[in-house]
Amino acid sequence: MVDVTTRRLRKKYGVKNHWYVAESGFWRPGWHLVLEQGFDYPEEAIYLDQHIVVEPDGKQTIYRNWFQDFRPETITRELEENGFVVTGLWSDLMGTPWENDSEWIGLITQTS
Repeated sequence: MVDVTTRRLRKKYGVKNHWYVAESGFWRPGWHLVLEQGFDYPEEAIYLDQHIVVEPDGKQTIYRNWFQDFRPETITRELEENGFVVTGLWSDLMGTPWENDSEWIGLITQTS
């Protein structure tokens, strides 16, 4: 079972470019500053979410999360080229029937 994003999700949320201060949160248990920036490479269907976390002592850590957006035919082809057979495809992992404007693709696969 796997789910992947489509270009539709990227268009919905756009490119991140903001910052915030947190008392605690996802990145650190104490005070920290988070600088968020997004980079979109539509010709490759690739997107980067970059987070720079700055701690009170000035220590900086950079986290880069790369995403690849798919269409049903591109994810199916990639899985098949790597030894998997797609046995089910939906708009999410809840079994919502596939629609062309879906933000997610949910798939059930098995090895061939």
